[in-house]
Amino acid sequence: MAFAIGFACLTGALLLLSLAIAIAWRFLPPTFVRHCFGADYFTTYELDYIARSNRLVRMAALMRVAAFPASGKRRGLETAWRLAPPWFIWFSRIVLPLYLVLFAALLLLIITLLLMLDGRQG
Repeated sequence: MAFAIGFACLTGALLLLSLAIAIAWRFLPPTFVRHCFGADYFTTYELDYIARSNRLVRMAALMRVAAFPASGKRRGLETAWRLAPPWFIWFSRIVLPLYLVLFAALLLLIITLLLMLDGRQG
């Protein structure tokens, strides 16, 4: 029973954060998005892949660059955070780590449940 409650809470929290990320995407300035996903920083193949991948992946990449500017060093995006609105930098610094922690907790819960079920059968 506790696993079901924990699973429901973690899944609900992840869905709410995903919804908040999707809503935040609508309010991002297009100049910031175009700057980060420009041909100066990515190859044509990478840009095609990014265009086809889901919005959550693209948003996670933008959030990482805005929240942790040093993470864009390899592609030359260390200063991209200057184009991001201040609310997005704040939002990214809170939501991205929280999302990762909740996702790790959900995986840990699922692994624990599978190990317990496997132990009962053996």
